[in-house]
Amino acid sequence: MKKLALFVKVTAKPGKRDEVWRLWKKHVLPNVQAANGIEINCYCYDANDKDTLCFFELFSDSADFKAANESQWYAEYVQLVKPLLAAPSEVIFADPIWAKGMKI
Repeated sequence: MKKLALFVKVTAKPGKRDEVWRLWKKHVLPNVQAANGIEINCYCYDANDKDTLCFFELFSDSADFKAANESQWYAEYVQLVKPLLAAPSEVIFADPIWAKGMKI
């Protein structure tokens, strides 16, 4: 199986980044933890912009990404978080070729 990596940059409206994080923890975190096909999910605050966050995800394959992306829980989260965002998220899809500490 070919793994799929995502790099996502999210810009919240001014002062709303922590609220985005709280929504993510409540609606996304439990589903990410339960999904065997999501091997890594690393959620980060941008160190240089108080309204920006980013995350990295590694999926076992593109079918696992599709399942998560088309899930009811994700659709509900998107509707809840949309009013808190300043712009559409920037998403980069990548084919991993090497990683320290794990088999690609």
